[in-house]
Amino acid sequence: MNGVLGAIELLQTTPLNIEQQGLADTARNCTLSLLAIINNLLDFSRIESGHFTLHMEETALLPLLDQAMQTIQGPAQSKKLSLRTFVGQHVPLYFHTDSIRLRQILVNLLGNAVKFTETGGIRLTVKRHEEQLIFLVSDSGKGIEIQQQSQIFTAFYQADTNSQGTGIGLTIASSLAKMMGGNLTLKSVPGVGTCVSLVLPLQEYQPPQPIKGTLSAPFCLHRQLDCWGIRGEPPCQQNALLNAELLYFPGKLYDLAQQLILCTPNMPVINNLLPPWQLQILLVDDADINRDIIGKMLVSLGQHVTIAASSNEALTLSQQQRFDLVLIDIRMPEIDGIECVQLWHDEPNNLDPDCMFVALSASVATEDIHRCKKNGIHHYITKPVTLATLARYISIAAEYQLLRNIELQEQDPSRCSALLATDDMVINSKIFQSLDLLLADIENAVSAGKKIDQLIHTLKGCLGQIGQTELVCYVIDIENRVKMGKIIALEELTDLRQKIRTIFKNYTIT
Repeated sequence: MNGVLGAIELLQTTPLNIEQQGLADTARNCTLSLLAIINNLLDFSRIESGHFTLHMEETALLPLLDQAMQTIQGPAQSKKLSLRTFVGQHVPLYFHTDSIRLRQILVNLLGNAVKFTETGGIRLTVKRHEEQLIFLVSDSGKGIEIQQQSQIFTAFYQADTNSQGTGIGLTIASSLAKMMGGNLTLKSVPGVGTCVSLVLPLQEYQPPQPIKGTLSAPFCLHRQLDCWGIRGEPPCQQNALLNAELLYFPGKLYDLAQQLILCTPNMPVINNLLPPWQLQILLVDDADINRDIIGKMLVSLGQHVTIAASSNEALTLSQQQRFDLVLIDIRMPEIDGIECVQLWHDEPNNLDPDCMFVALSASVATEDIHRCKKNGIHHYITKPVTLATLARYISIAAEYQLLRNIELQEQDPSRCSALLATDDMVINSKIFQSLDLLLADIENAVSAGKKIDQLIHTLKGCLGQIGQTELVCYVIDIENRVKMGKIIALEELTDLRQKIRTIFKNYTIT
């Protein structure tokens, strides 16, 4: 089936007329549906035979919720259904579970909610009750008759005989919930809607740390922000949080809110985030801006930082110095980050082939995350990177090194305070120069008819890292059109350059 799907996708890249494109789209959608049915049947068979095993690992909750909601975003929007997600107070943002199977359960519940809802909306709620995590998927669909509700988790049972599928999706979800120590329950009122609850035990987890701050935001986001320790104020006209997707992508909302607060002048956040250890950290990124900004953030957290602009530089440094943590961009020219990690492990003269690796990427694609884990990368950070995120992974790397009996240097808070007092004029000037050069590369590539997807991706990550949310949205629009094969006019790039010049008007190229 994967071969059939690949062949269809290759066919879609060839010149097709409108009718042929429609037929190819239909073939692809049918293949995806059939593949989902086959996977469900295989899972059901493994569960029934007792050959199904769970893989428990530390899981970031909010990105997982984003990924689950992303699967229903398109179908829900085509039906004009509203989407909402809410994460309650005291819900841990990191906990141990089988992330793939939890996502599978949520995707199944959300998919059913969209399938049987024609008007209204879908809501995903996560709350904590003592040592339990509760996921609620509710809809305003037609509901399920009382006499059918007791059979809804029975294999091959379908409450609606007109629906497509095998009728084992909920059976698998219920079985997975039991294997994870929890359970699925259903409440439904015909003509009103349905709510399915997934209850899981909280075993190993990290208590949530309130962000603490004030943000101008739409009133509909205030309740969610309040649960994270952020006080919401009435929104201004130009507001970075005026994005409908933030209502149902809590990971994006949390990251953006955190970034906006940490970028606010005079916020006393550094001392609260300061890790207890100073690590030797290698930062590998081909973008000057990311090296400058993330490098400064690491230094402000009291870390010793070495910079590499390419995988080749990183591999050379691996033979000269031992590192406690390697932060590496996975999308770089020539040798990408994942290949670099593979070569690092295989290098016989490497001083520490088993140090911790954390991937950096502006992409949130699930396949990128799986590819990283499969190839020896321990963790994955989505750009833009925040101080709190860096502090968290520094602590994780420190714990990893201590377990390996590697001595670490204790933190010196006075050193950090001195570094924070440094004038930002030089780094802001370097940022402006780097952006200007990057835009020049993009303009030259457009003029020469060359591909610009990698350059645009780099630009998006750089702008995100310096908190320019409005410009990131502008670049994302360009990136999406590039992916669809559309031509980008030079005038658009000139307009973008002017916007950047306006922001950095006090800095000139030297």
